[in-house]
Amino acid sequence: MPTLRRRVSAMLVNLFVAVSLTVTQASGQFRSVHVPDRIEPGEPVNIFADWGGEEAAAGIAVELPAGWSLDSTTVLRNGYLRTSVQTLPADGSGYRVLLDQPLKAPFDMVLHVRPGEGFTRERLVLTPLRDAGNGFEEYAALRTERRLTAVDPPSVRTNRVASFAEPLSLLRAGTPDLSADRGYVVSFWLRTAALGEVVLSTWNGDDRRTYPLDVVVDAAGHLRAYRGQPGAHQSLGSRVPVADGSWHLVSISNDPAEGWARLAVDGRTVDSLYAPVPPNIAMELPLVLGGRADGPAPYFDRLDPFSGWLDDVHVAPQDGKDLRLDFEEAIPGEVAAEAGGARYARTGAHRQYDLLSFEAASEPDGVTITWSTSEGSPIDAFLVERSYDGDGFDEIERVETDGQGTYRIFDDAVEDRLVFYRIRQLTPEGGEVLSGTLRVGLGTGEAASVVLLGNFPNPFNATTTLTYEVRERMHIRLVIWDLAGQPVASLIDEIQNAGVYEARFDAADLPSGTYFARLRTPNRTISHKMILTK
Repeated sequence: MPTLRRRVSAMLVNLFVAVSLTVTQASGQFRSVHVPDRIEPGEPVNIFADWGGEEAAAGIAVELPAGWSLDSTTVLRNGYLRTSVQTLPADGSGYRVLLDQPLKAPFDMVLHVRPGEGFTRERLVLTPLRDAGNGFEEYAALRTERRLTAVDPPSVRTNRVASFAEPLSLLRAGTPDLSADRGYVVSFWLRTAALGEVVLSTWNGDDRRTYPLDVVVDAAGHLRAYRGQPGAHQSLGSRVPVADGSWHLVSISNDPAEGWARLAVDGRTVDSLYAPVPPNIAMELPLVLGGRADGPAPYFDRLDPFSGWLDDVHVAPQDGKDLRLDFEEAIPGEVAAEAGGARYARTGAHRQYDLLSFEAASEPDGVTITWSTSEGSPIDAFLVERSYDGDGFDEIERVETDGQGTYRIFDDAVEDRLVFYRIRQLTPEGGEVLSGTLRVGLGTGEAASVVLLGNFPNPFNATTTLTYEVRERMHIRLVIWDLAGQPVASLIDEIQNAGVYEARFDAADLPSGTYFARLRTPNRTISHKMILTK
């Protein structure tokens, strides 16, 4: 199927975007290293390292805490091509991961690690290796370190979670409609240390069918949410890996009235799609947990059914009845006819940090922000943060917990335009948990004066056209950036009157990959992701 091959190509390009932005080296060759925020002793985790490729690397020397073991290593080029490696023990708790040949090119390395018992705060040390002809020597100047923080295993395991030996197909009559012209939010908790698996789906891999939702953990451990119709597939992706062995809260929302679909991980929006007219994508097959529906090639992309754990699967339509599976009781017969492949386990209450409500309401002279937590929530304090672009946030107030569970503040210093709020929750272990982001429109300011409508085609080969609308006279600057944060083309830099404009981007001399169009005005910057395929 030619169109199916295009889906594969689109997925491979999207997998190339598997760049962890958690911690970035200002100098040196590790572009990022991601470790789980909190590690439970004895539970397997993944550590992700992204090598920049400016220097040739023959491997990586890995120094782990005493009592830890490196079970295996996965190395990927371009986010999906596996490279052969040897993982050899070194002195103490060290290892040497050797590539089959030195690479002067970027690659992603996933270390599958089993933590030892009884640690509190330790460190991970990664040092690149180079081939010295008669052996390997370390790039000592490019060594990087990360702190590893333990959490106590839960003393009480009262929360029941589910995994599926076989994908579980839900009945259509008991599942809300997820077609692209319907508004909904699909959320769930996920825990996995496996790579390349389908979490849940409304598809069977047949490119002749439309599908509104196909959620996968890709080969580099990032989360991808796809939707598509014959010959056309769109995706949302996380910047930070989720397959690190920790629990993560995932939310996919679709708002056809506003034209936006969004992906949020752990309360933070990480990617979005804009379609002024909802695509003609109907939900033809049922929602399946733990894999895809039966079909001619359900796992054509070499992904596997999901082997990790799910909890609190929640499908909330704008109109109609919610579907919620918390797995505390057997799955109802009106939701799934056969649930024999489901298996259950008890965990600690990872949901204890989830806000029950979070609202922001515009008032004549400011914004009222209210939120509530579950009874007995162990949060120490809340940091309320404000942003004017949805990206950079500043703290505006610290609120101590009072045991009542409901909180309210009033922001009277807000400017008269679009504003975003979020809450950073401080946990007893010294960690932080972010809420989702709320958007509040105030007045008719800058937020409504310019709109970046997108580019067509996308993905594109060599050339594409960006369209944007200016609603009042202002200075417009439109620049294209690459993944490394470098500008590659300046398309517009002038004062423009109100109207709809188009700008042509010629990428004939650029390599395939992901690029960002940034439209900057005197008071706001809007970004849009584009995929170049050659």
